[in-house]
Amino acid sequence: MRQLHQLPLVGLLLFFLTPSQLFKTCEVNEDDRFRLNPLLSTMSYSICTSEVQAANVLLSLRLVGIKRQNLEQKLMQEVNDTAVRKASNISSGQLAWTMMALGACHNPNETFIIDLQLVRLLEEKFQEEIENMRAHNGNPLTNYYQLSQALLALCLFSGNYSVTEIAELFTPENKNYYFGNQFSVDTGAMAVLALTCVNGSIINRQPEDEKISMSINNHTELLIKKILSEKKENGLIGNIYSTGEAMQALFVSSNHYNESEWNCQQTLDTVLKEISQGAFNIPTAAAQILPALMGKTYLNVNKDSPCVYTSVQCLELNMLSMNVKKKEEKLASIIVRYTKAKKVRSLYEKWELEQLSCLNSWELS
Repeated sequence: MRQLHQLPLVGLLLFFLTPSQLFKTCEVNEDDRFRLNPLLSTMSYSICTSEVQAANVLLSLRLVGIKRQNLEQKLMQEVNDTAVRKASNISSGQLAWTMMALGACHNPNETFIIDLQLVRLLEEKFQEEIENMRAHNGNPLTNYYQLSQALLALCLFSGNYSVTEIAELFTPENKNYYFGNQFSVDTGAMAVLALTCVNGSIINRQPEDEKISMSINNHTELLIKKILSEKKENGLIGNIYSTGEAMQALFVSSNHYNESEWNCQQTLDTVLKEISQGAFNIPTAAAQILPALMGKTYLNVNKDSPCVYTSVQCLELNMLSMNVKKKEEKLASIIVRYTKAKKVRSLYEKWELEQLSCLNSWELS
C-alpha cells in the first residue's frame, strides 16, 4: 500500500533546495484508493455552510487532482465571492484558506487571479496578529494555527514578512502551541509547514540569513519531536483529526527524524480503517485528511501550475474495477450454485432411473 517518493517543494522553493530539503511522502496505493470514496462523498454531497469549509474542500480537491465539475464550480463561486466581497471582514486564517484554495493551481478558463490586493490585505492581518501579541501578553488576535496558516500563505504567494521576526515568534517553547498543558499537534504541524516554506525561500544566504535559517531549522526539528511525541500506538498522531496535517509536516521534515520513529504504513492503515467507520463525516475533516493520503501537502500549492486532474481517474477506474470484480464474483457464485444444482438434479434423475429400473425388474420377476 505504501509508495515512497522524493519530492521538492514547489514554485520558487524549487530553485533553492539542497539535497537535504527533498522530502518523502507515502500515499494510499492506487488499488486501495476506492477506500477514499467515503471522503469524496462527504465532500461532494454535504452542503458547505461556511467560507472556511468551502475553501477547505476546494483546496483539497484541487491539490489531489479530483475534478467534480459542478461541485468545483459551486465552490469556486462561493470562495471567489468571499475573496471579492468579504475578505476584509474575515480572519487571517480564513483569508489564507481562501487564497490557497483559489491559488492551489490554475485552469485556463479561470478569470480569478491571486492579486496583490489580497496579498497586501493578508500582510496587514498578519501584522495585526503580531501587534496584538506585543500588546496582550503574547496572545494573537486569533490563534497560532491561523497565524501559521497566514504565514504559509504569505510565503506561497510572495508576501512580505520579517524572517527575523518569524524566527523569534515561532520558537517551540511558545505558549500558543499549547491548550492548557497539551501540545496542539495541528498547530505545530501548520507551523512546520510555514517554517519550511519560509526557510526554503531565504534567497540571499548572507551570514545573517544563515543564522536565521539555522534558527528556523532548529525550531522545525524541535516541533517535529513534539509532534512525534504525540504518536499513538495505532499510528495516529494527536487524534484522528490532527493526523492528516501531522503527516504533511512529517513529509516535509524527513531529515529531522529517523525512519524508525514513524511508520507511515501503520498510520495509513489506521486512517483507512477509521474512514470505513465513518470518522470523517464532516466536509472540513474529510478535506483536511485527503491530501496527506494522496501524498500531497499544502506546499504543493502553486498558482502558476496548471491544474492536473488525474487522481480522480484512478479512483473511478478502481471503482469500476471493483464493480466488475464484484459482478464477476457474483456471476462465478451463481455459476457454482447452478453447477451444483445441475449436478444434484442429474444425480436425482439417475436415482429415479435406477429406482424405475429396479421396479420394472421386480414386476417382471
